[in-house]
Amino acid sequence: MDIQNCKLCDLCIKRNKVVEGYGNINSNIMFLFDHPRFKQDKTGIIYSNDDTRKFIGYCFEYNFTEINSYFTYLVKCRPTSEKAFYNSIGVCSSNHLSREYLYNGIKKKIIVAIGPSVSNYLLGGKKFRYFGTFTSAGTIIIPVPNVRRFVEESQIRMNLSIIKGVYEITK
Repeated sequence: MDIQNCKLCDLCIKRNKVVEGYGNINSNIMFLFDHPRFKQDKTGIIYSNDDTRKFIGYCFEYNFTEINSYFTYLVKCRPTSEKAFYNSIGVCSSNHLSREYLYNGIKKKIIVAIGPSVSNYLLGGKKFRYFGTFTSAGTIIIPVPNVRRFVEESQIRMNLSIIKGVYEITK
């Protein structure tokens, strides 16, 4: 999907590069982060941020690779403030995320929503302080609301193990 020239919201004014998704857009599972950070804005590459690269590395250990998974952002440009981020979610998600979710008419079976803003957006503003699974429109949504806890190695491994189990059931 080419979104490099997107001008749908005000984030385009100060961005350096749009950060498009990474992996197989036709896959059944999507790992969805909130928004790009500084390094990703400079490079346009999703895994150029240390935390994201580390997370994707753990995903590879659980066989969630660029061949069978898709990694993307709710908002494709780095926001300049929290307010700018929340103001851009609706227009960005309705245009870009919906195309990724239904690419070639193939709906994702699982969305792993990483972070409270992603979980709240996908689940209609419901607040979750725990890891769980929910179903919406036939898609399993796995919110991971506590990002700080999720990035600890032991927590990543436990969560990815659960995600892998859910993924295996949906095959």
